[in-house]
Amino acid sequence: MRVGTMKKIYRTNFGLVAVSGQVSAILRVLQWVDGGEARLKPEEDLDFTALWIKHDGTAWVVEPDFNPYPMSGPCTLGSGGDIALAALTLGKTAREAVELGIKLDCKSGGDIQELIL
Repeated sequence: MRVGTMKKIYRTNFGLVAVSGQVSAILRVLQWVDGGEARLKPEEDLDFTALWIKHDGTAWVVEPDFNPYPMSGPCTLGSGGDIALAALTLGKTAREAVELGIKLDCKSGGDIQELIL
């Protein structure tokens, strides 16, 4: 069931951030990323996964422990992420992969958002 739409990818001072999961976590994740050297883990329990692409092109996964770890190769998030990853592996573009995720996953939808680093 799709309920509403939500912006899921953002440009920050420290790169691009995409967030999947708890909607109320989005602001906390963005504040944490933009905190620079003063990053402090938020006090509340949050349920999310975020992909942080730094200006140098490296990709980092951020989870509720706020201890980011690096990723290599194609990365996807969210309920349609496995479908999108399969599409990327088969040579589809990022847009085509997201389109396929939306088409085949009942929890994915809305307008596709694209940001270039």
